[in-house]
Amino acid sequence: ILLALLITGYAYGAGFHLGNPLLAATVIGLTLSSMVALSLFFAGFYVMTRSAGPLSNVIQTPVRFFTGSNFPVSALPGFLQTISFALPMTYGMIATRAVFIGEASWGGEAKTPVALAGFSVFFLIMGVLFIHRM
Repeated sequence: ILLALLITGYAYGAGFHLGNPLLAATVIGLTLSSMVALSLFFAGFYVMTRSAGPLSNVIQTPVRFFTGSNFPVSALPGFLQTISFALPMTYGMIATRAVFIGEASWGGEAKTPVALAGFSVFFLIMGVLFIHRM
C-alpha cells in the first residue's frame, strides 16, 4: 500500500493529505483483516467444491468491478451498488480514498470500521466452518 502511494505521489503528482493517521491505520488494518477472512472463506469453499481454478477465475473480474478499484462505486446504478456493498473491499476502497485525500473523519467514517469488523468476523467464522467440515 505504501509503495503504491509513493509511486502514485511521485510518478503522477497525486497530492495526499493524511489528516488522521490513526483512522488511516484503522481503515487499512480492518480492510486487510476482512480480506484475509474472505480469503479463508473462499479457501474453505474451494476445498469443499474441489474446483478452485474455475471458481477463482469466475470471481476475480466481478470483484474488481464491484469494489470500486477501477472506478467509483457511485458510478454504478443503484441495484449494482447494493452488490458492491456486500463486499468488504468496497468499504475499504472508499474509506482509504477519503482518508488519503483528507476528507475522512471518525464521525464520517463511523460505519466503515463497524462494517469491516463485521465482515471479518462473519467470513472468519464461515471459513473456519468450511475448513472444519472438510
